[in-house]
Amino acid sequence: MSLWEALPSVTVVGGQSSRKSSVWESMVRRGFLPRGSVIVARRPLVLQLHRIVDGRSEYAEFLCAPRKKFTDFDSVHKEISDE
Repeated sequence: MSLWEALPSVTVVGGQSSRKSSVWESMVRRGFLPRGSVIVARRPLVLQLHRIVDGRSEYAEFLCAPRKKFTDFDSVHKEISDE
């Protein structure tokens, strides 16, 4: 088992506009999720955020694109919005 598999997973569940994005962003201390007054996320999203041991290297991966690493969190925002 890898270190990442041993770490806890977090699931945020709630109704529309119940501030799920705010909870998630406050935990990871980054603002990258789309927001709006209408439904923004139209389907479940599995997103893994990684920080390499040196603390300076970070990337994100989506379950639907497991080998594609997003190092720019504006690209994470765009990928979610495009879906």
